[in-house]
Amino acid sequence: MRVLLIAISLLIVLIFGCEQSEPIMNVLPVIHEITYLPENPDHLTSIQLWVKASDADGDLLSYSWQLNSGCALDDLDHVIIQWRPLSIGNQVVTCTVNDGIDTVSGRIVIPVLEARTSMSGLVIEDATDQILAGVSVNVEGRSTQSDSRGYYFVENLPRQVEVVIRASHPGYKQYTEQYFTHSESLVQDIRMQGAISNGPPE
Repeated sequence: MRVLLIAISLLIVLIFGCEQSEPIMNVLPVIHEITYLPENPDHLTSIQLWVKASDADGDLLSYSWQLNSGCALDDLDHVIIQWRPLSIGNQVVTCTVNDGIDTVSGRIVIPVLEARTSMSGLVIEDATDQILAGVSVNVEGRSTQSDSRGYYFVENLPRQVEVVIRASHPGYKQYTEQYFTHSESLVQDIRMQGAISNGPPE
């Protein structure tokens, strides 16, 4: 009887010992997609990034974001973040997902363009408020002329910089003004200072 009890005890220890020695298998989280909006961001645009991830074990997931394998984009644990790049070119954003045991990472390359703007307005004679057609307008090397309505339009200008507006027309003084390109669409009228008198006709 005593031998039987010992055998049963050993069997129980063996069974439970085997069960406890089996490793707990963790299933890695899966990153399905990393995406962003707007589709064609510039270096002054706020970009929204988000990740779609899942975990077969139902583990609570945490997230971290990095730019170009360097600085963290967001110190908070967010599925969705806002980011303003401030520099142009291809920006590599990495999202790391952790389930408390294992970590997986995914990345996306975002081509960031230089922010550009346009400028438009009327060319007016300062003394009479009459519109002037055919006035040559130059902004940062981009040239145009005012049309029959006195309207001019210049596009593809750099944003958040100071530019020089120049305008000239026969019989008028040269117009020169510095202007800060503060927004996506700029309106600036040009007032040509008093017509130059050539004296009374002979």
